Amino acid sequence: MNPAWKKLWPECVVGRDFEGFEELPVVPVIVSLGKSMGLEVSEEDVEGLVEDDKNELTTEELQHLHKTQQEEVVEEISSEEEEGAGGNISSAELKELCFLWSKTQAIVEKWHPNNRAVVKRSINMFNDNVIDYFRKIQKSR
Repeated sequence: MNPAWKKLWPECVVGRDFEGFEELPVVPVIVSLGKSMGLEVSEEDVEGLVEDDKNELTTEELQHLHKTQQEEVVEEISSEEEEGAGGNISSAELKELCFLWSKTQAIVEKWHPNNRAVVKRSINMFNDNVIDYFRKIQKSR
């Protein structure tokens, strides 16, 4: 809208000169909020976090971070299930589970209305987080 007004009435369009403005001091505000909540917060820690937040991650770094987080969740779930379940599922049930999952996967891929990439990602996530646990049990037998 400014380019149109600049041609009609140049005095009403304010130039965008941000050089005179200072950044608001967020670090002292964060530190005081943390201390008011009873947390041990130092300005150095907060400054480090603020600086880290200014740097944007690359696609590779984001993918690596996502993969690492997924692996941690899978390991956590696997260790919890190993402690609780103890591998009491029979081989016949494991075979049936794998068969039914492959059948379900094929039907979902064929008929789900969402984008193929979304469906594939969801299926892979379920595979990584759930089905792999049972496949490992089956392979260990």
